[in-house]
Amino acid sequence: MTDLNGEREVHEAVGRFFCIFSELEHELGEAVKAIFKVQDQEAADAIVALADFTKKVNLVKSAVHFARRPNGEELSGEWKKSALTTLSVILTVNTNERVLLAHSRLQPQTDGSVVITRLTAQGALKIDKKTWTQEDFRKKCAETERLINEVRNIRKELLTVLLYARGIVTDLASLGTPSIRSCDP
Repeated sequence: MTDLNGEREVHEAVGRFFCIFSELEHELGEAVKAIFKVQDQEAADAIVALADFTKKVNLVKSAVHFARRPNGEELSGEWKKSALTTLSVILTVNTNERVLLAHSRLQPQTDGSVVITRLTAQGALKIDKKTWTQEDFRKKCAETERLINEVRNIRKELLTVLLYARGIVTDLASLGTPSIRSCDP
């Protein structure tokens, strides 16, 4: 059996990071449900399960791009810019943090830090080593929790809009069932 002296903090920090990240992915799924107005449908979870993490983010990004008020008015450029920035940061956290932890060798250190060794072979072998301290984990978890709250705010806003694309408006608000009609945005 592995000796856990000094390593328990690392195991807890890695576990906490993944638990918080799973909440972020859940909230993205809730945003996807809101876009398609299926949050109260039995099949909603199946629909969300069909999309991987990046697709969920990109679906929400697309909705932000095409969202307008029911009267056809654009959402504020400031809101769209902020939402798109948040979603871009989420993709970076997925790539640079979640993927790194999930697909690397993790070597707990007795000081509570972890050496992360990522091997990639795209033409040539590349070995990338990083060390995350307990403080690094705290900051990364706090940032991910902030992003969760931002996604919740984006979802709330998307519940109040119509999605306009190429002269067509998809009215997702009528009776919870999508319908399409011509429009002049």
